[in-house]
Amino acid sequence: MKGAFRIAALLAALAGPASAASLSLRGDYTWTEGSADFGGLSGLIMGRDGGTLITVSDNGVIFQADVTRNDAGVVTAIAATSSLRLHDNANRPVAGFHSNAEALAPGPRNRVIVAFEGYSRIAAFDLPDPKPKPLHPWNLFKPLWGNTGIEALAWLPDGRLMAVVEEAVDGRHPVYVQTGRSFSEVPGLPADGDYGATDAALGPDGRLYLLERRQDWLMRFQTRIRRFTVLRGAEPAFGAGETLLETQAGQLDNMEGLSLWRDTVRNVTVLSLVSDDNFLPVQSTRLVEYDLHD
Repeated sequence: MKGAFRIAALLAALAGPASAASLSLRGDYTWTEGSADFGGLSGLIMGRDGGTLITVSDNGVIFQADVTRNDAGVVTAIAATSSLRLHDNANRPVAGFHSNAEALAPGPRNRVIVAFEGYSRIAAFDLPDPKPKPLHPWNLFKPLWGNTGIEALAWLPDGRLMAVVEEAVDGRHPVYVQTGRSFSEVPGLPADGDYGATDAALGPDGRLYLLERRQDWLMRFQTRIRRFTVLRGAEPAFGAGETLLETQAGQLDNMEGLSLWRDTVRNVTVLSLVSDDNFLPVQSTRLVEYDLHD
């Protein structure tokens, strides 16, 4: 009987949570800066209580900023405090094929982990040092070189780093997990529809949150957020995705960065999203935030 109970528990976890959660919009702020380097933001790390942030651009520039909020916790101003162009493996400022940073994950102290498209790779940076510390052999992700490679980085509950590929293959978003000085592919995240993965983050609840987007025939963006139970093991397994948000086409912009943080004043988990304006005047850089209600 004990074996039967274990199987039942595993099936229940894979099926996902019994009750649905919901998100409520906290705020939608359009961020502008005078720097010609500003724009194309694709990764996001929110600081403690949402008072600071770190983000990275498609041109390989890291921005750090202060975030001002009103009494309700809604963003009223964002001001960049520093910018830094990252370096490639030859310790030269990134450019062209080497510059397309797409994802961020926090590390200890001043370390950030960055994933790049184009020359697909993952490296650590100890800010403000722009020199990378590669986390795998230089050609590990050569099959992904181009514009649809690694789009998301997140920490697993067991402390390992995972990377998620934008496009689904055979109904799953490919996932790579750090193993020593390299990464190995594991069973991927269940895909649903024609959404592409754009970012991921581990929540305070130990579940994985996945940001996705797609475009309609009018080139309007649609945003979706799903969360997954993570089953620990040598190869992590992911339960069925629970959809928390699915916007109408054109409701948001090209949302590419996701970060979860805890608002200790209001005792609520906040999901912060940042948009990639593709350096186009018809798009904008927006920080959109939702409160999570379980």
